[in-house]
Amino acid sequence: MNEPTTDTATEPKKRRSGWWFLAKLSLGLLVLVVGTLLFWIRSDGDLRTARERVAAAGFPTTGAEMGRKKSDEARIAAWLRLEASFAYKAPLASYFDVGQLNKFATPGTALPEALVTAFGALSPATVADALALIDELGDGPLVSEVAFSVTTRIYGNSRLASFAIHHALLCPASELPTTLRRLLRISTWYDPDSLYSGQSRAYVLSRLMQALLYRRADLAREQREHFASQLHELTADPGHFLARTQAANLVMDLDFYLDPDDRSRRGGRMMPKVLEWPLVGLLLYRAGRGPLMQQELDWAIFLRDHRDDLRAIIADARRRQPMYKDDWTLLLDPSMLLTHMTSRMCYASNWCESVAKTRLRAELVAAVLRDEPWPVDWFDPTGAKLRPITIDGKVTGAYSVGPDGVDDGGTSNKDVRWALFGPLDPPKP
Repeated sequence: MNEPTTDTATEPKKRRSGWWFLAKLSLGLLVLVVGTLLFWIRSDGDLRTARERVAAAGFPTTGAEMGRKKSDEARIAAWLRLEASFAYKAPLASYFDVGQLNKFATPGTALPEALVTAFGALSPATVADALALIDELGDGPLVSEVAFSVTTRIYGNSRLASFAIHHALLCPASELPTTLRRLLRISTWYDPDSLYSGQSRAYVLSRLMQALLYRRADLAREQREHFASQLHELTADPGHFLARTQAANLVMDLDFYLDPDDRSRRGGRMMPKVLEWPLVGLLLYRAGRGPLMQQELDWAIFLRDHRDDLRAIIADARRRQPMYKDDWTLLLDPSMLLTHMTSRMCYASNWCESVAKTRLRAELVAAVLRDEPWPVDWFDPTGAKLRPITIDGKVTGAYSVGPDGVDDGGTSNKDVRWALFGPLDPPKP
C-alpha cells in the first residue's frame, strides 16, 4: 500500500495566503477606523446640538439675532483714516512709551519731561487732523460687519487711546472739557458685545478717570458734574454687561469650533501649541468642544438670571473655575484639557472682579468730582466705605479691601488703591 504524498511546495503558499488574508483584514480594519475617526472629527452634530440648546435657552446664535447693525460706510471710512494715522511707523504711532502711563499722571506731581517734549514735537497739522477725525466719528459703537466671530474686526487701538489721554493731560485748560469729551467718545466706540472690546473700553475709562483727577482743578463745577454723571452711566449695571458679553461669546464659539485652525489664523488668535499639532488638535477640539460649550451656556444662563447681583456672580465665577490637574490627567480627559486651555471660566472670576473694580472706581471718582462722601466698598463684608490713604496727615488716595475682603491697611497689593490728591506712597529716603 502506497503512503500518501505531501506536496511540500504548497505549504509556503498556504502560509503566505494566510498571512496575506490577515494583512488585508488588518488594513481594512485600519482604514475603517481611520475613516470613522476622520468622519467623526469632521462631523458637527455636537455643534448643532449646542446651537439648539443655546437657542432653546433664549440666546442668539448669530450676529443678526444679536441685533448687530453695520455702521454706515462713511463712518467706517473715517475710522480707517484715523486708524492709519496710528498704524505702525505712522506719524502718531510711537511718540512716547505708552507702557509708562501708569508711572505718572499722579495728582500733585509733575508730568515727565520726556512726555512734554515728545508731545510738543508732534506736527500741529497731524494732531489737528486726528482730533477732527475723532469728532467726525461721533459717539456709539463702531460695527464693521453684522457677523460676529473671532475674525470680526474689533475696533481698538492702544496708541490712539494713549494719544488722547496724553492730550488731555497736556492741553490748555480752555480746551480741557472738549478733550475729555473726546476720551468719552472713544470709549463708546468699542463694541459692547465683545469681551475684548469691553477690556479696551475699561482701559480708556480708567485713563479718563486718571486725567479727570489730574486736571480736576481746571474744571468748573458744572463740568465736573457732567463727567461724574458720564462715569456713572458708562459703568452702570456691571452684571448686565457681563451677561451681555457672555451671550455674545456663545455666538463666537459656535462659529469658532466649526474650524478652529482657520478662525485662529484669520482672527490672529494665539492657541496652545498642543492644539496646533496635526490631528491631535482636531481630536482634542472634537472631543472637548461639546462639554465646553455646555459649560459656557450654563455660565451664560447664570449671568442672565443673576445680572443684578454682582456679588453672587463673582462668588459663582470662583466656584466654577476649573481646578488644576497634572498634564497626564488632562491628556486622559480631552474635554478637561480643552477647558484648561481655552475656557473663559479659567479667568472669569478675575474678569468679573475687574468689572466690579472699574465700577467702584467710577463711583469714587464721581464722588470726588462732586465733593461728596465716598461710596461703600463693595468688597468689604462689613459694608464700610472706601478707606483713606494718608501721608503726613494728608489724604492722598483711597483703597478698597479688595476681593479677599481683608483690610491690609492700604499698603498691600491685596488691597485695591487709587491716587486721588497725591502719591500713594511716601517718597523713598
